[in-house]
Amino acid sequence: SKVTEPEKQKAIYWASAEPGIERWTGIANAYMFKNKVDLRSMVDVRGFLTMTIYDAVILAFEGKYTYEIEPPYSKSDKIDPFVAHHGYPSFPSVLTTIAFGAAEILTHFFPKEKMKWETMAEEVGQSRIQSGMNYPIGISSAKVAGQTAARRRAGHRMCAGTHPRGRGTGFAGGGIPRSAARGRCSVLVVVAQRQRDPGRDHPGPRGHARQGLQRGDDL
Repeated sequence: SKVTEPEKQKAIYWASAEPGIERWTGIANAYMFKNKVDLRSMVDVRGFLTMTIYDAVILAFEGKYTYEIEPPYSKSDKIDPFVAHHGYPSFPSVLTTIAFGAAEILTHFFPKEKMKWETMAEEVGQSRIQSGMNYPIGISSAKVAGQTAARRRAGHRMCAGTHPRGRGTGFAGGGIPRSAARGRCSVLVVVAQRQRDPGRDHPGPRGHARQGLQRGDDL
């Protein structure tokens, strides 16, 4: 179907901040300033958000250069790629992987805004299809990869047992009891050990990328 002008402008908005770090940190900053989140918590959120985004970028590019699927616009002269493109393989979408990773980690910190973050991420994914950058499967796989990156980061953070404080953030104060985090932490410790120890059936970074793309909900 024909892309409308508002849809085109949304696609340009999300594509204009590649690789997406500045866009999502800006969104997080605006939300935290508005809700008067304390400085220590702001630094925490920014740190975990940035780490999640870089994890998402790594997962996405591992997938791109494992499968090397050409983007839709390169297959047909009827597709107008009206956003910036760099000739990368199409699968999965980097910006969408980042978007769902960012949405998931922001939901971890600010669960009351879950729908808001997820709506933004879905908008990113749809814009990549409309602009001829990605196929639908590249978006659905990117969603899994991004959420995987975020859940692992959030799981590591749960071991510390703290959450941000601020007006309207969804947390009245205090942290998660360590007993509640213990089960999640034990799973993450096993994952971390396997990643560090080549002697324990270690698949390497490319293998981990495939696992992230194919089994994103394991954790």
